[in-house]
Amino acid sequence: MKKETLEELKTRKILLEEELEVFDEKWDKKRFAPDANEEDFTWDKFCKARSPYDNPLSIVDKEIRLIETNFTMGSHKDYGDLFLMKDWVDCCRRGGFIDYDGFGHYSTLTEESSFEVYPSDVKANKVRKDFTHVMWYNR
Repeated sequence: MKKETLEELKTRKILLEEELEVFDEKWDKKRFAPDANEEDFTWDKFCKARSPYDNPLSIVDKEIRLIETNFTMGSHKDYGDLFLMKDWVDCCRRGGFIDYDGFGHYSTLTEESSFEVYPSDVKANKVRKDFTHVMWYNR
């Protein structure tokens, strides 16, 4: 199977976001209808119904972050924690960080990029190899 180009991935992301928006609008319309049954609209049911849209979007987003080359580098902020990439990846693999905890920026020892990285990227084995560090921002 041929790997998608960055532009193909970005186009697919836009289409998936549009599909997700349509799903959300339909869900809300049904949920707030006068005859709606509250038990049909639990958080669990919402997540399950939304997953055919969320999961592919998440995968495409990870692929884009993996190959995107249009980014900026800047000085580290005065807050956050700078990790060696290996240490941050190990921490994520051991459950020390999850997406709910925050996010990171791919970094070097002296600068950070505009690219975000998430613990779920580690789980999906979608971590860039061209950075040595991660600047972690806890919630």
